[in-house]
Amino acid sequence: MLHGVYLAEALLGARAERVSAFVDSATDGDAVEGLALCRLEAGRRAALVNIAWGMGQGGIAVEGDRGRAVAHYRADGTMPWAPFESLTVTTESGTRIVDLPAGAELEPLIAASMRDTVLDFADAIEGDRAPVVDAAVARHILEITVAAYASGALGATVPLPLDGALFASGSRGSPRSACPTTPSSVAAVCSA
Repeated sequence: MLHGVYLAEALLGARAERVSAFVDSATDGDAVEGLALCRLEAGRRAALVNIAWGMGQGGIAVEGDRGRAVAHYRADGTMPWAPFESLTVTTESGTRIVDLPAGAELEPLIAASMRDTVLDFADAIEGDRAPVVDAAVARHILEITVAAYASGALGATVPLPLDGALFASGSRGSPRSACPTTPSSVAAVCSA
């Protein structure tokens, strides 16, 4: 869910203030979530991250007061596992498909991304400058993700920033009495 979280917050255009989520495994005993429905709130803005491994249509939709943009990926997949295919934009003047080049395959994109991240970090050290994404941004995105897991375990909206105990121990910092009793990955993270 982490990658969807930072993309959703970037599209939200504001720093998330509250998080609520439903998180569960696809099958009992899975080590990671198979389904994550997460809502980020900032003032009167909201962003939704809906991730389900192998279920449903993929893509990204952004809606605002002047229209809607929907990114489609090959075979209704989701980036980065499926390459970008087309972008549909709807405004008060109508709907059109924006002429953009098709996306690249995943494997070379991952290799290039990893290489560029390491090179930027090395250049930041050598040039005595901050890296493109600093640790405070990374911590904030991790905090949103931990808040989503906590929300799923507690069944409640979780305000940001997290208190020290919950952030330090993740969902394990949630009161056990509030954790679900059904078998799922959420229940598993609540048990010590």
